Amino acid sequence: MKKKRGFYIFVVGCGIAFLLAGCGTNVFTSMGMVPAPTTADALSDSIDDATTAEDYQTIETAADVIIASATATDEEKKAAYVVKAEAILGANEITPLSILETVVDLSDSGADETEIFTELVASGDAKSAADAYNNAADQGDLNDNINRGVVNAVAAVNMINESFTVGEGDVELKDDTKTYFETLQEVVDPNQDGNTDDGATHYMSEANEAFDDAENLSSDQSSELGNVTDKSDALNTLYTTAATGGNYTLSDNTTVYVSSNSADDANLQTALDDIFN
Repeated sequence: MKKKRGFYIFVVGCGIAFLLAGCGTNVFTSMGMVPAPTTADALSDSIDDATTAEDYQTIETAADVIIASATATDEEKKAAYVVKAEAILGANEITPLSILETVVDLSDSGADETEIFTELVASGDAKSAADAYNNAADQGDLNDNINRGVVNAVAAVNMINESFTVGEGDVELKDDTKTYFETLQEVVDPNQDGNTDDGATHYMSEANEAFDDAENLSSDQSSELGNVTDKSDALNTLYTTAATGGNYTLSDNTTVYVSSNSADDANLQTALDDIFN
């Protein structure tokens, strides 16, 4: 079955153009066990010497100590969050640059964009790295916005790809023992607490903010980002409408009634088909 790009085209089409132009850091260049760093400067230096999962775990743990420190400055905490994100990815032998290089290779080989990201990083790891980048951004201006954007986009794509198969003209469930509402909730509100800040739409919003802050998107890339943001917003609207029960407006301005009731599953599928196709 031919797959639609949906969210995936953004990372492939928008991210590659500027990330491969020179951004990103190779953290696999040195050998030897990394000692536990105790300062923000030492932490930043140590990431370049990490080579093993144990190294990255040591660095991540040291970053958490600085983040939790009552005496660390905002700048030190920001640096620690960035290094923590790099350590999480590094433990999986991944950098934001390598993500897009892999996307290029897999796309050139004819691989399906909807399956590419499962080859890169587990959803939990991508989310943890994205959270670290986002926390760094909360501490002040961030110089790693491109990396932050890519990792947030991957986290969102993984969450969608783990739950839905986006096909030519339809959206199918990966787990057909669940209803469409349960699966949509898994993507948008995984903690089922009414807070979508832990779901795919949150991570796409963070990606949007990061790429916007990077201020180096072309007009075509900005347009593509807008298209992806529209899809993310539509997913969020669909979920919040279905959670309380109500009419959802499709792209042709007709409406379908959606709710958490399994009897309305067909309408939810229609709405998802409309969003992704």
